[in-house]
Amino acid sequence: MTKSLFKTHANVGYSTVCRHFGTWRNALSAAGLRHLINTARPVTDKMVLQLAKGMSDDALLSILRDVARKIGRESFTVEEFNQHAQINAATLCRRFDGWGTALQRAELNPAKGQRRYSDDECFENLLNVWTHYGRRPKYEEMPQPPSIIGVRPYITRWGTWRKALRAFVDRINNDLSANAREEATPSGDPQSESVSNHRHPDSAKADSEKRAIKIGMRYQILKRDHFRCVICGRSPATTLGLELHVDHIVPFSNGGESVLENLRSTCSECNLGKGSKRDEQ
Repeated sequence: MTKSLFKTHANVGYSTVCRHFGTWRNALSAAGLRHLINTARPVTDKMVLQLAKGMSDDALLSILRDVARKIGRESFTVEEFNQHAQINAATLCRRFDGWGTALQRAELNPAKGQRRYSDDECFENLLNVWTHYGRRPKYEEMPQPPSIIGVRPYITRWGTWRKALRAFVDRINNDLSANAREEATPSGDPQSESVSNHRHPDSAKADSEKRAIKIGMRYQILKRDHFRCVICGRSPATTLGLELHVDHIVPFSNGGESVLENLRSTCSECNLGKGSKRDEQ
């Protein structure tokens, strides 16, 4: 389990893990993954050093300009920065209230190729932060991890932070209404059964859509379960680094449906390795 492999698959920064646990080795040990420590290439102090801690604004902006020269562009994404810098972009977002502002402060050009977040990405990020705190996030908390989107994109898109929260609530209500209509649709129609006997080319896509849990339903499940894992009882608000997921009780592959009664909040540890096995607890 190397740094580069972790960065490829994780949705949090490597430096965040090291900051929480002290070193990469400590993090792997705490996760019960001591056997994945790469003894051939030991983790050096340089890799776990909190380089950004105590740095001035000018020093951080200088690193940003250095990455721009290395990449050869005046604008680049958070992911690209993390690949070329020894500090995490979350530090810049937190210090300067967003990635775009950090680029502007460094006299770079955020308008060229700066990533424009979609509504779905903004809402997904907001749900993650909401789950982390177990409550509605505050304006000043958005530039800080676990948020990966600063306040500015929300203000630009919806006008004010309050209106952005209102849009998020509207999205939840729309998803729940759509789900209620789907559940109310009568099944067993002979004509639909006859069509279902012939495998449609897009049937795999349809199954994927059925398995997907809309953001509104995920929020409802997390709120119902008090933003805690229903198995171990832990929550992100009280347990450092804990991640919550909405999980099928009866797996989708075993016929379980994406309905309220078959969904629950579980942490990644309790859900790890469950696969398609049914939890009989």
